[in-house]
Amino acid sequence: MSLLLLAPAFGLADPWRTGAGKVRLAIWRLFGSAPYYHRGRDDKIRLPWDFIEAADKMSWPSLAHPTVILHGLQDDSVPIENSRRVSAESEHVVALIEIEDGHRMQKACSFFAKAASKMGIE
Repeated sequence: MSLLLLAPAFGLADPWRTGAGKVRLAIWRLFGSAPYYHRGRDDKIRLPWDFIEAADKMSWPSLAHPTVILHGLQDDSVPIENSRRVSAESEHVVALIEIEDGHRMQKACSFFAKAASKMGIE
């Protein structure tokens, strides 16, 4: 088994916790949800508290399979430094392919063959 990760959200909880601050986090937890305005939407959604709990658990996973990461250099949602950190710290990262793209990875398809080759898939 091998993994191909596209713009993975490593460190997802970090900006949420830092941006919200202790008081807003306490209110979020107390009321069980918090309003959130997502880019591209005119209305707000409510994020349940278990979102941040799940983000805490998933932010810095321990990879257990050969992994290739595709990450855009212009990603404004998840800093490429997070994928660089995981790549440097995990023996299972076969390759980190940095591409001229943003978080939506619209140019990623042209790199799938290169990623497959790195995983030994032809």
